[in-house]
Amino acid sequence: MKMNFGSVAEINTTASGNYLRPWNVYKNVKFSGISDPVTGTTKDGDTWRAWDFTFTSPQGDYKERVFEPKDENRGSYKNANGHEVELPSSFERILNMAAQLIDAYNPTKKDSFNDYCVKKVNAAENPHEQFDLFIAGLKKVIEGTDNTADLLLAGRTTDGKVYASLPNFVRINSNTHEAYTSERFVGHDLCLSSYEKGEQDKYNSARPTNMDKTENKPNASKGSEDSIENFDDLL
Repeated sequence: MKMNFGSVAEINTTASGNYLRPWNVYKNVKFSGISDPVTGTTKDGDTWRAWDFTFTSPQGDYKERVFEPKDENRGSYKNANGHEVELPSSFERILNMAAQLIDAYNPTKKDSFNDYCVKKVNAAENPHEQFDLFIAGLKKVIEGTDNTADLLLAGRTTDGKVYASLPNFVRINSNTHEAYTSERFVGHDLCLSSYEKGEQDKYNSARPTNMDKTENKPNASKGSEDSIENFDDLL
């Protein structure tokens, strides 16, 4: 039987199911898209909604799960010196994440996206509708572009397993109490900090059995995008 050798160009050589490892900077990363919302229930009986943001590189994929914020409240913890450290709210983290994604993958749309948020998202009365509109607008701006960027991944350990995760990219200024970008996780010419390089060395020197444990667990309703009037005029 004659075989067809003419389909080489159609083969996607990105390893399917491979997840990116922690403590590394990956080059030529594409933004693959935002999923439809997934829902669940907490142990207290509260319902949550979340969206998976997927990044794809020649080495594999990374998924970041973004949960719908319930409010704008910040948290805090006491550091080793006993000082209270203020933490950014999930709302502030999501806004910063969106800004970094747009800067990396479609920077010319940043101002128009902000205008859209002011005119459309802020005008919605229901918080769920607001977030649906926000996600729909973000999808419109950053999905489908051919641009690539660097992706910086840190790591977290859960139950003895090492998972890739985004670094702490938002912090609160202790004097002004304003949120600020403490690190870029996506962009161009990214590099690990001294601390991150140390963690990378620890991770790379681990036994191969530990390396095999490395995984990535991912951390607007579909109709919202269709309901936006004159969306293309804004973006």
